[in-house]
Amino acid sequence: MKRAVCLFASALLVSALPCAHGQAGNPADLQQALNSSFRITTMAANHTDIATAGDVVELHMDGLRMSALSTILTESNTYKDGKIGGGGAKRAWGALGTAMLQASAAMDTTGATEAPATGPPPRILAAGERCWIVSITVQKDGVVFKLLTDPDDNDIRYHADLKFPFPNKKQIPTADAMLSTIAEVLSVVSMEQSSAEPAPDAVAPPPPTQDNNIAPPSLPPGEIHGAVTGPEGALKTSGSVSLSTDGGQTNQYIFMVSSNGSYEGQAAPGTYTVLYREATTPPNQFIDSITGVQILSGQSTAQNIDMTRSEFINKLSPESRRALEDLRARNAAAMRQNEIIKTLNADLRICAQDLKDADSAPDAETKAAKYGEVETLLLKDTQMKPDASILWFQLGRAQVGLRKFADAESSFMRALELENRSSRPNAQIQSLANTELGKIHALSGNAAGPDAASAAAPPPPPPQRQYDTLAPPPMPPAPAPTITIGERKTQVLSDFGEPQRKALNGPKEIYFYTDLKMKVTFINGKVSSID
Repeated sequence: MKRAVCLFASALLVSALPCAHGQAGNPADLQQALNSSFRITTMAANHTDIATAGDVVELHMDGLRMSALSTILTESNTYKDGKIGGGGAKRAWGALGTAMLQASAAMDTTGATEAPATGPPPRILAAGERCWIVSITVQKDGVVFKLLTDPDDNDIRYHADLKFPFPNKKQIPTADAMLSTIAEVLSVVSMEQSSAEPAPDAVAPPPPTQDNNIAPPSLPPGEIHGAVTGPEGALKTSGSVSLSTDGGQTNQYIFMVSSNGSYEGQAAPGTYTVLYREATTPPNQFIDSITGVQILSGQSTAQNIDMTRSEFINKLSPESRRALEDLRARNAAAMRQNEIIKTLNADLRICAQDLKDADSAPDAETKAAKYGEVETLLLKDTQMKPDASILWFQLGRAQVGLRKFADAESSFMRALELENRSSRPNAQIQSLANTELGKIHALSGNAAGPDAASAAAPPPPPPQRQYDTLAPPPMPPAPAPTITIGERKTQVLSDFGEPQRKALNGPKEIYFYTDLKMKVTFINGKVSSID
């Protein structure tokens, strides 16, 4: 049986909103494995002091080139072929570089508004030296660590990027393989080592500031979950949702959007910005964001990302809004058409049973009642969808049973006309309609048709049994039942019957129709995906 799912799918070009250094489209398990293996150090509001101390890591080889935090440049390093190589300096990363520029301008008593272009020279770290991890980001081709030193004797902090490229750019490595590669260069210093050997100044964190919005890592994590709805009103089935504490400049957590439009995951307690990105969204942009989302320890937070809200729509360009309205109109028309198809399919099932009961009924009264019910239903349905030949054919069958030969002929002719105009005519309906027309002419007693016969002296009506004894033609197949997103489980069972196999996966209930090669997933008793 062929599945027919009448849903419009259209890509909407939305103005992407810029942010800095985000990442999307990468497996969440790798990001989560890294977050679990390394505790991130968070910076204070001035972006120069440490607010919450994370893990201290020790270098296992020479060559990590770092630039002073007070300059507008940062060094980019890459670990490849067993050694660390410098990729050159680049603009300061994220809010940290911006804050330094602003701080420099604010402290300039001469009125200058630009930070000095020069500063302390870069420094190259040797094996055994230690750093803080400020962020870890999974990119499409590798993992990037942002590292920070303690102040040196001249009260200068140094920072740098260290990238671990994926061995195969077309294949994401497993978390174990990636952690093994990282361990060749960095390892977390244990508490015992920190107390016995010199290490970065791990002072107690200062009192919480306005920017210090992540709880200490000792608290149990919380959960977050929700659905992602596009501006056209349809669930998103791909992309990623990330949590950030600096407006999207870095991602603390990344969760993939599933095929049923939902996401879920765990995160440290705190206040986050939740961002949605599609797989094709550039790394420095995002599609939608929601600020001030709180995750509490040991609790589950529901946070949907609904891009139909006015706050999101108002940010779109006039062209995008016009495209969105057009898309919504077409989707609404498709939904209305789906409702009509569902009604017609239900009526056709009733008509098929009534015609079967009428053909086998022993008395004329039952026959007339059944044929009359079919005619009433199909006269209504042919007005709703006048281009469906199956409706006209079944209407003609009922009218023959009621001995309304002229009406039946008109119905069969309409069915043939629609099939003749179709690019893919149904040969079975054409054959059966022609057969029925021949029977009508035979029953009317005139090969020229019932209209010509009625113009002459009417012949005596043929005995009722003359038609009753004719074997009814086989029923043409009814249109395949449809399934739509959001349809209730009871309707699916009514249309397709019990599945060959069922499965439960958390909140999901999955029906496997192996004979139809179809899998239907339900959430809260409604269809969420069809595969």
